[in-house]
Amino acid sequence: MTSPATGAPGGAVRPALLLAAAVAWSGVHVLSGLRARLQLDCPQAFAVALVVLVVAVAVALAPLAGRGDARMADGTAWALAAVPTVLALLELPNVPDAAVAGHVTWWPAACAPVLAALGVRRRGRHAVLAAVAATAAVWLQLSARTGDPGASLLATTAVVDALWVWALVGLGAGMLLEYSSGRVAWLLREAEEERARRAAATARREAAATRRAELQRDAVPVLQAVLAAGRQGCIPPDLRARSAETGALLRDQLRAPALLDDALREAVRRARRRGCEVTVADDTAPGGPTLPGAAGEDARLADARALATAAVTALPRGSVAVRRPPDGVLLTVVVTADAEAARAVAARLEQVAAARGLTGLDVDVTVEDGAGELFAELRPEQGPDSRLSGG
Repeated sequence: MTSPATGAPGGAVRPALLLAAAVAWSGVHVLSGLRARLQLDCPQAFAVALVVLVVAVAVALAPLAGRGDARMADGTAWALAAVPTVLALLELPNVPDAAVAGHVTWWPAACAPVLAALGVRRRGRHAVLAAVAATAAVWLQLSARTGDPGASLLATTAVVDALWVWALVGLGAGMLLEYSSGRVAWLLREAEEERARRAAATARREAAATRRAELQRDAVPVLQAVLAAGRQGCIPPDLRARSAETGALLRDQLRAPALLDDALREAVRRARRRGCEVTVADDTAPGGPTLPGAAGEDARLADARALATAAVTALPRGSVAVRRPPDGVLLTVVVTADAEAARAVAARLEQVAAARGLTGLDVDVTVEDGAGELFAELRPEQGPDSRLSGG
């Protein structure tokens, strides 16, 4: 399960624990700072710093509680990264020299929720930059007080050590969550691909079973009848025609299993019974044609089937060859017949293309001495430059 706020596996449990610890840590140091400020009798600066901190924590944590987008904008990240520096500028001028390294400097530890939230919300680098900027602000102020940059550096380390701890925690949390979300995305992609492979394998098995059932239904009875007639020494003409038709359908199924569906198969059968010569081929898969229902079958294949069925159905006489070439063209149709038959097929192709919204169909009809030839080509490009024409 993935957290909607962070994208981390296992829900929001781990980020929530980290943020809860940061808030508790911050609360303890805020109380410590309040007590110290009351003792120093300067609560006004503390109140301003506390308001800044509370607002920053609210801005950082509210989206993780489901209020707003968990993705942090660049402007918000930089504003939160500036909070430790702002607190340093508000607090240090009011802290006596003797109390600089003591519990009066409560704000570095109190910034823990802001730095942790930066990490959880994929802004770990901003948390580190926040620590760098605050450290520089503290060192510059202490150096101005003492006039000794070296000694001020040691004092600065004592002041901002908690700030760096939580900055590094935020950076580590961000890196861990980024890795976890990437791992989850990879696992989801693998699962989706595995489901697609299984669906394709199932579709192939079902298609193969359908083809076997069709062979059992169409071819086996004809073969049995031919064998029985052969034993008697005489094969009737109608049986010869049936066996030739069955053999042609079997060749079509071997040459174009992806293109042939029930509608096209029936159209081919009827055209051959009308005396037409029909050829169906699919050369798009060199390693073996894809069976219907397998992965990769899409609307373009449905368009090719529809046009092939229309061409075969509309042909009253003559020959037609429908083919899926391997060069990216979706379908080619070649008709050799008389002029009237060629024009009838052209009109039907244009009608089906218009009904399906296809703009990548080119149809060319050549008529000479009463004979007609048609060549049609369906391309996948369906932009404004594609044309639909007839001759």
